[in-house]
Amino acid sequence: MSSVIGMVSGKGGVGKTTLTANLGVALAGEFDVDTVVMDCNVLTSNLGLHLGLVHVPITLHDILINKMSLSKATYVHSSGLYIIPSSLSLGTDIELENMKKMINEELIERYQMIFLDSAPGLSQEALAVIHAVDEVYIITNPELPAVTDALKTIDVSEKFDKKIRGIILNKVTHSPYELTEEEIERTLGYRVLANIPFDKRVPQSIAMRTPVVQAFPNSPAAVAMRELAATMAGRSTRKSREPANIIERLKYVIFGRA
Repeated sequence: MSSVIGMVSGKGGVGKTTLTANLGVALAGEFDVDTVVMDCNVLTSNLGLHLGLVHVPITLHDILINKMSLSKATYVHSSGLYIIPSSLSLGTDIELENMKKMINEELIERYQMIFLDSAPGLSQEALAVIHAVDEVYIITNPELPAVTDALKTIDVSEKFDKKIRGIILNKVTHSPYELTEEEIERTLGYRVLANIPFDKRVPQSIAMRTPVVQAFPNSPAAVAMRELAATMAGRSTRKSREPANIIERLKYVIFGRA
């Protein structure tokens, strides 16, 4: 059975696209899950940048405008992840209303996991993504404004009768001003599935246009993302914790490098 998954957030800047790219790479590259990620943030797209795709001949914009097959805008990452990027230029006359139909006709039979990277907030783009998916992951930071906006996104997802898989906390520093996991679960009414720590390697990997799970696989954020991907795939990350990798992780802690 294929899973059509919406990566959604009420607030921008929480790291939703970063998580989408890294989870996709981990699922495809490490756990052999046939996975595709689609950039549905058509007005301010950048999923392709995270995965090293800058100039591509055909994007999701072309597909939607010219009513072409999604296969024409599908590219393969070195990890084995499939990517459907949007244009880096400002999109106009883009309609996402038929996204669900396109996914059902072209992607369901091909991929085990189909991730739609949504625009933040509750714009028409974001609502179209929620409508098109079967289930959603709510991405937020442990800060009051982000959690407040996440609650609004949950409310809309419930009204659309979508399965909410849970909460992914990103950029966690455990500072005194942050909400605790228990406070967030009590406020949002859903379980926190993962705590992804704030990690300086993440922006560094974005600048390298290489997901952190590849660029710095033993950094704290990469380890947490890989564990979340393993949970999604129903697998174990035990192999990544054998002695050699423990030594590498100690190097990171002591010397600040992976």
